Amino acid sequence: MKIIQIRHFQTGAVVTSNNTRALDDNIPTTANLTTDLMTLSIPPSHIANKLKIDIIFTGDVATGAGHSVLALFQDAIANALACSGMDTSDGYIKNIKLTHYMVAGTTSTTTFKVRAGSSNGGTLTMNGEGGNRKYGGVMASSITITEYEG
Repeated sequence: MKIIQIRHFQTGAVVTSNNTRALDDNIPTTANLTTDLMTLSIPPSHIANKLKIDIIFTGDVATGAGHSVLALFQDAIANALACSGMDTSDGYIKNIKLTHYMVAGTTSTTTFKVRAGSSNGGTLTMNGEGGNRKYGGVMASSITITEYEG
């Protein structure tokens, strides 16, 4: 496959969220995951091209917060395109990774948003722990969008 373009955003900035998202069989929505952790836009060059979206979240959820979910949203669409989760009840810094493939379907600029929450509403801290940055900003989270020729 031929790569057409790559868009990348990486940050060591701290972002916190207290979004609550139950561990159930419903698709995560923008109604319960309201805080953008990262956003990245891309103008696909052809509607038939493929997009690969890779997300790496590094961070912590307050001890006892249970299960955490990382979700990918597009533009104003309410339902998540994809999500990943893990047990974060131990309060240690972890990585949550998510990869999503899709057909571009447009040549207009489209924006992807990364949001997260925990099952018990504990404070989620991207690039840190307990609401504070760790490691001087070099611990980072990222989103990468790669467009492949259709």
